[in-house]
Amino acid sequence: MSNDMIVYDQIEDPGEFIKQLGISILHSEMFGCTNASQGAVLALECMARKTPPMQLAERYHIIHGRLSMRADAMLADFRERGGTHKIVERTADAAEVELTSSGESQRFRLTWIDAQQEPFVYVGKESAIVDKLASGRTNDLMVKPKYRTPRSRSQMLWARVVSDGVRAMCPEVVAGYYTPEEMGDDADGAETLAASPGCVNVVDVPPPPQPPPQPSSQQQRRGVSLSGQEPPREGNAVSMSAPCTPEHQERLKKLAQEIGMPPAQLKEAIQRRGAQRLADLTIEQAERLEGKLSARAQELFFDGRIQSFGSCGETTGD
Repeated sequence: MSNDMIVYDQIEDPGEFIKQLGISILHSEMFGCTNASQGAVLALECMARKTPPMQLAERYHIIHGRLSMRADAMLADFRERGGTHKIVERTADAAEVELTSSGESQRFRLTWIDAQQEPFVYVGKESAIVDKLASGRTNDLMVKPKYRTPRSRSQMLWARVVSDGVRAMCPEVVAGYYTPEEMGDDADGAETLAASPGCVNVVDVPPPPQPPPQPSSQQQRRGVSLSGQEPPREGNAVSMSAPCTPEHQERLKKLAQEIGMPPAQLKEAIQRRGAQRLADLTIEQAERLEGKLSARAQELFFDGRIQSFGSCGETTGD
């Protein structure tokens, strides 16, 4: 039996141990935790897997509250199961890997040209981006900052091609996890426009001249430019006193449903902030409220996991 398993088996108060270890994980900043509840969930994973935190940190990371698996960890697990890999290309223009498992070899490739046909490289809501790509209206699409520089783009392409390849060749390695790069792409969508200055237009060849589109009244209030230019800013940051976006409103509604908050209670929370409806909240107010609801959702999830862990411990006991 390993030392790790012995240490975990000797713990007398699992709940207190998980709580304290979770706080330590949060303060260590190893996993990207943003609150103690996330740290406690990872502590519970350490205990359930009988794995030390540093070993877990080598393979996993928290992205937007969800556990992700590093691309290098996916490859390492793939190799441990008898697979091999060969780097064919790893540049800002393309990523290609050759994977071999059980005598079968397959190449997986993703180029920057191909990636530009997918919504994950752009700022905005996926459905709106897909519509613009399908209709050829790409003049106002903006590339996310992490795809702008050559080195960062090569890392992003590589992580995606590794995840895709390992998932196809040996799905038991991935087991539902995505890389931090993939999860970051899926999660930062539209809010990247408000959070990251300097998004750039993706078009390399200018489109035929056409009249500039006119922003709607709502977009004028939000300071969003349809021409791809940066929105008005106070100093170097987007004004947090600007009206919140529809994406903020959708996330708040979803969180309220997840924690079982009645509509009347959500309305009271909005009114306490001097607003009558979600659309009246500022970006700062919406993000603060979102943080509170997210923390509550984490607490409910954590409480359920602890109770489940405790009941399992009671029934396993000789």
